[in-house]
Amino acid sequence: MPSPKLVPVVLSEPERSVLPRWSRRRITLQALALRSRIVLRCAEGDKIG
Repeated sequence: MPSPKLVPVVLSEPERSVLPRWSRRRITLQALALRSRIVLRCAEGDKIG
């Protein structure tokens, strides 16, 4: 069975500006920071997994 096709992640400008800040903030919950980094990498075309 063929593997499912990956759908590109497309971020808006506001999303693209806030996610890096969330991923670096010291007071951000670590789970939110991790999710932010994952979304940014997906938007850049990195395959995670």
